[in-house]
Amino acid sequence: MKDLKNFKKNIYSQNGEDGIVQEIFYRLKDFVDYQYCEFGAWDGIYLSNVHALIKKKNSKALLIEPDKKKFIELCKNNPSPSIIKLNTFVGLKDKNKIDTLLKQNNFNINFDFLSIDVDSIDYYIFKSLNVYKPKLICIEYNHSIPNDVDFVQKDYTSNQGASALSLIKLAKSKNYHPVCATVTNLFFIHDDYKEQVIGDKDLKLNDLIDDTEIKNYIFYGYDGSIFTSKQVRLPWHSLVVKDLNVLYFLKKYPRNYNFFEKFLFKIYKKFKNYF
Repeated sequence: MKDLKNFKKNIYSQNGEDGIVQEIFYRLKDFVDYQYCEFGAWDGIYLSNVHALIKKKNSKALLIEPDKKKFIELCKNNPSPSIIKLNTFVGLKDKNKIDTLLKQNNFNINFDFLSIDVDSIDYYIFKSLNVYKPKLICIEYNHSIPNDVDFVQKDYTSNQGASALSLIKLAKSKNYHPVCATVTNLFFIHDDYKEQVIGDKDLKLNDLIDDTEIKNYIFYGYDGSIFTSKQVRLPWHSLVVKDLNVLYFLKKYPRNYNFFEKFLFKIYKKFKNYF
């Protein structure tokens, strides 16, 4: 079978997701039920991974968007009663778990497609999905993290995301197999449908994502200076950080500190967690 990355195409999506999704469901044409769910759905069109599907078929879809202004636009852009619109957060409490919301809206257990993009607790929402087993899942990963790093944000209130490796490990524990990736999204197919989509291939993370450009090594000098092999880019802030040196006022080999610097260093170490 031809590699899915060759089918990248944007109709409404950001990085070729539309073409990948269309090809996957072409391969699954004997199994589809035309049920889709996407959150955060924004206005229902902009960078949407499901809108192209909704436009082509007489589908049932659940679009979830917490922002009130964008939700109004979403409703205007998707007036069909078969497109269910919810102005709420998807979270981890029983009342707003994705399983709960899907059940309330009578979705099939193995409905076609779930697209998860909340810029924060995507990993935990995927983890909370226990009842429903969509055929295809698209989930955002933090594309600044190299392939060999297993990272998940430690709390539910920050916006840090999860590495591709951590999501693949979670997916496999839920009987999902990675089949493709774009710059920002990973695609997983349930094992029941893997053969139809990629045959007997056993795709690994390095088959899907080339992380050569994002690998960045940290090393340090004897004086506490911190260096990186590349400039540190913060894509969501449109910034390049050139200096990571936390000991900027004590950048010296510790044995060479004078009495005052030794005192400052002791104070820093004692209170560093407050800085």
